[in-house]
Amino acid sequence: MGDALTLSKYMYETIAIGSSNQLPVSSVCSAKCIFCSNHMNPFPIYREGFRPLDDIKKGIALLDANAQEIRIGDSLPGRISEGEALLHPEILTILKLVREKSAKSVIQVNTNGTMLTTAFIESLEQFKPMRFTISYHSDNPEHWCAIFNLDMEKYKIARYCFFQLRQREFDVQAVIVPLPNLVGYEDLENTIKNLQCYTNHIIVYPPGYSKMAGPELKKTLEFDPRELSLFLSKMRKRYKINLNNMSDPLM
Repeated sequence: MGDALTLSKYMYETIAIGSSNQLPVSSVCSAKCIFCSNHMNPFPIYREGFRPLDDIKKGIALLDANAQEIRIGDSLPGRISEGEALLHPEILTILKLVREKSAKSVIQVNTNGTMLTTAFIESLEQFKPMRFTISYHSDNPEHWCAIFNLDMEKYKIARYCFFQLRQREFDVQAVIVPLPNLVGYEDLENTIKNLQCYTNHIIVYPPGYSKMAGPELKKTLEFDPRELSLFLSKMRKRYKINLNNMSDPLM
């Protein structure tokens, strides 16, 4: 009886936060982003692996079937590491269960795009409407590989998936963590320019770091908030795109 009442860390955080449209399924990630907070948190971060399907079903039971969107792959604001949802070996079963729970909610997936091959995208059409928020911090292959610590084949999949998703009429938006000290503003503009062919909405999360970060990492992640804000203002006008700066000092 005691085991039946034991809650997973995922369920504890879901209940504590009271989220009715968020379903984390994995804390396994294929990338090792240079700005990942897991490496510099002053408190423990739990790597829970792939969430078991039985526990995911408990999470689905708490979802609001009438929610405008159901978010898969977001990290709850607690101590469980965010992972790549599309890596979950039972992701298609999970999406089927979510769609059975809610026929009309947009299924929102956060991803680095490296799982979105042509064949995999085709298998996802049955779960529409879906929105993909793809982390894509540079269009330059060498910079992309350095930021994600992944190889060129993964870059090619991530880059081409924007075209594939739009061709199949999925909703697509992008996330950029700008790293001007690493790639320069010219690279950042080129990334925005290329992304605007596939999406009108880019979320910009300026990088941060804690006291646990080393001096070289701090140098890489540092930026001038005002300079970035002014740059993004120019980009909005130049490319007619919504650039949502999540920490804009001029707003």
